[in-house]
Amino acid sequence: MKFAALLVLSLLLPLSVRAQAASAPSSSAKIAPATSPSKVVRGWFAAIVRQDFGGAIALTRGAAQARTERVVGELTLGAAAHHASLEVKVHKLDIQAPPAGSTTPVTARFDIDVIGKRWVFHRLARKLTGVVKFHVATDQHITAIDGRLE
Repeated sequence: MKFAALLVLSLLLPLSVRAQAASAPSSSAKIAPATSPSKVVRGWFAAIVRQDFGGAIALTRGAAQARTERVVGELTLGAAAHHASLEVKVHKLDIQAPPAGSTTPVTARFDIDVIGKRWVFHRLARKLTGVVKFHVATDQHITAIDGRLE
């Protein structure tokens, strides 16, 4: 009798845990409100690095959203075409915050490697380097991205 009860509990426990996880909002839906434009830009880069592409897109609006979707599409389609997975490594990320209350865009200097991984092989697929200006609206969303990002 005790064995049957333990068996039923062991089978039901994973189901209840899965039900709780399914009812919880996804990580891309839980975007904490940022207090400064530089934190929004840092969050965008963090989402790209951890490959939370939905989270990166959620931080953008308008032209910036279209541009982010294009970059994400190029990365994921390239990996899928080669049956590979991606790894994103940041070598340098320097975000210069504008003065408080300023409408000046946030400038980001970056050096990022996109590495394709297939089985045990790793290959540099793309090197992203440059300086980009992010325009952040008062609602804490990136509205425009100026500069070479691809």
